[in-house]
Amino acid sequence: NTAKWLELAQTNKDQAELVQIKYGKQVTRLHKKTGKPCKTMVWDGMNLNSDKQVLNQLHKLGYKDLDSTGEKIIQHLYEKEPFVKDLLDFRMYDTRSTKYGFEWFNSWVEPDGKVYPDIFQREAETGRSSSRNPNGQNIPAKDTLEFRECFIPDPGNVLVDIDYGSQEPRVAAEFTQDPSLLAIFSSGKDIYVEVARIAFGEVIEKKDPRRKKMKDLTLASFYGKTKWGLSRDLEISLEEAEDMLKKFHAAFPLVDERYVQVKYKQAQDYGYVTTLSGAKLWVNLYTNQWRNNAVNSPIQGTSAEMLKVSVYESTVAWCGENFYTNIPFIIPVHDEALSEYKTEDAQAALEQASAIMLDVAQRFHPSVPAQVEAKICNNWAEAK
Repeated sequence: NTAKWLELAQTNKDQAELVQIKYGKQVTRLHKKTGKPCKTMVWDGMNLNSDKQVLNQLHKLGYKDLDSTGEKIIQHLYEKEPFVKDLLDFRMYDTRSTKYGFEWFNSWVEPDGKVYPDIFQREAETGRSSSRNPNGQNIPAKDTLEFRECFIPDPGNVLVDIDYGSQEPRVAAEFTQDPSLLAIFSSGKDIYVEVARIAFGEVIEKKDPRRKKMKDLTLASFYGKTKWGLSRDLEISLEEAEDMLKKFHAAFPLVDERYVQVKYKQAQDYGYVTTLSGAKLWVNLYTNQWRNNAVNSPIQGTSAEMLKVSVYESTVAWCGENFYTNIPFIIPVHDEALSEYKTEDAQAALEQASAIMLDVAQRFHPSVPAQVEAKICNNWAEAK
């Protein structure tokens, strides 16, 4: 939807400028000797893109203990300090305007109104696919869905979006064979809600803010994250982070025993780790990240393999002999596959692709039942 994209580009540009003008603007510099206007522009007031000027302003406002203007550092001031609210709003609109604005549109939207990103099947160290020129996998989805609303099917068609539910924890459970984890997935209950109950004795619901902490803790434990990393991610004390990790590993002891430590040893002994299918993912032991990569890669690599196999088998099953001329698949985004079908075919295609994805998951992690979520959409945003 080119008109909507251009409207968004202008709106975000205008919003960023409205905030900036409250604190400063660029003006024409006058020549010191002649008094005539120069070609260069100078700032009259504060440039909100200048970390130095912003930090000086925060110090003037009384926040002298701040040594950075990073979002995580100042986010807690958003509600009580008007300048911080304006600053973070400006950054949001400015980022949207510069990253997904007119330049993006002029660079990547072809005359037919479509975008053709490159997709690299196994460029990432973890085995995940990646995308460039432009990156079709990082179109915003968390803080705004407006950009994804712009991605629409051809007339007479609809989009079909299918993704694996809690894919990485399920893969991790297959690796660890931890009885408590296997029991959670066999019960069909939410993994993060159950982690809160089993490890911490807390009863929470899916909408509870604590659930996100449980999600971050669970993934951090699978990926061998330390108390320092968890403390930073959750913005909690080291003591609290250490206590959370201890309680998690006490509740699910095989996560560390049969997965984290095993992958560390495999990396040290052979220089690589393996996915559930046995694919090798090489680990550079001479970097500070080798431990993280040793436990991160097998889970993400297995997840990537599952999606690639699913996309391939779904495409072959649907297209048959027209495999190279009638491919419905559009783009993979980690555990999600976006495709396009004729409106009248969408439901049948959705059911066929969902069944194939479940079958593929069963082959990769037979001990853990899989879950897929599928939607028929008129734009990409509706998939969320």
